[in-house]
Amino acid sequence: MWFGNTGKMLTSGIACFQMYQQSLVSRNHLSGTIKLVENTATLIKIFRDARAITTLADDRLQQLESVRSFFLKWESDVDATDFTKAEKAEALLSWECRDDIISTITGFLQLVKFKLNANLGDVTPARINSDIVENVFCQQRGFNGNSTNPNAFMYGKNVNAVIIGQSLTSKNSNAKSTTTAMPFTFHPFKNSGKKSSILYQPAQ
Repeated sequence: MWFGNTGKMLTSGIACFQMYQQSLVSRNHLSGTIKLVENTATLIKIFRDARAITTLADDRLQQLESVRSFFLKWESDVDATDFTKAEKAEALLSWECRDDIISTITGFLQLVKFKLNANLGDVTPARINSDIVENVFCQQRGFNGNSTNPNAFMYGKNVNAVIIGQSLTSKNSNAKSTTTAMPFTFHPFKNSGKKSSILYQPAQ
């Protein structure tokens, strides 16, 4: 396999599960586990793929849709049972993990659709990262001091400080400092009418 050691381990794990399943009296046992590992392997394989996505007809987009549907159906099936709240929690991944998986897939699919429909270039899955978002959150927390629940005014003020202080773009991602990063690269400029004020505008 070409998608790294993790992918190889998952692929080997699937084969082992399937072989063991054949020895069981009830062949339905382990089916859910096998499906989970298969979908996880697909997710890792796609996000380590260095081949660019240049069309919305790319098979990998449909595969991601299938993975997302799997996790959503898993959750809805458990919710439909008569399990107690504690039993439902044990039957699922943590809500934080599920939220991360769904938001990652949904965000990636929307990014691809946006870029391709707007003719802003292709998207390489292996180059996608969350550095920009994590950078903003880290700086937001640093600016807020002891406040862990900033209001809209505090958040907006901090965003302005981030814009002045540094670029949010990463050189190792799809949002690197090129024209394709617009309008996420900002340049501050001074208002000639007011000496003390600084305005902000997207890079042109």
